[in-house]
Amino acid sequence: MIASDINYCVGEVYSSVLFELAVERQAVEDVKSDLDELERFMLLEGSFMMVMTSPYFSIEQKSQLIETLFGGKFNELTFGFLQAAVAHNRTGALYYAIKKYIRLYKAKNGHREIWMTVAQALSPSEIESVKAEMSAALNTDKITLEFNVEPAIIGGAIIRYAGKMIDNSVRIRLHSMVDTIIARGRNSGKSI
Repeated sequence: MIASDINYCVGEVYSSVLFELAVERQAVEDVKSDLDELERFMLLEGSFMMVMTSPYFSIEQKSQLIETLFGGKFNELTFGFLQAAVAHNRTGALYYAIKKYIRLYKAKNGHREIWMTVAQALSPSEIESVKAEMSAALNTDKITLEFNVEPAIIGGAIIRYAGKMIDNSVRIRLHSMVDTIIARGRNSGKSI
């Protein structure tokens, strides 16, 4: 497993625990606000993550940096989360943890995320049309559509939503038809 995969998995676990604790302590909004601020800081101060993931700085130095930057400013739950990430040398997972927490936050508030893979980029009007159709199908206006362009699917779309996938690509339909033709050829005793 490569480092980015490990950081993704760790971020998923850390943020899930953080979210559960935030719900339990009724601090979901405060933690989200802190994580939004942390994400902005990470984007603006690129050297922050270089220091936090560097093997040349000790855990104590990193912990002191967290204390200096965020101590007394962040909710105690967010601050404790950051200190735990530092103590366990998991600061490389912060980006993924923030993204997962935001997804959990949105889901709790009825927001839906849909990922679509299409063969070619859609125009703004096509995107709005797809968004309107998805909103109607899911009975909510709170949706975010993410698109991935993959010419290899030839046409149609692959839709991922709530851990499920619907593959209605031309590529998969062609494979299915070829498999059917081959199976029928075998069953009829005729070679193809």
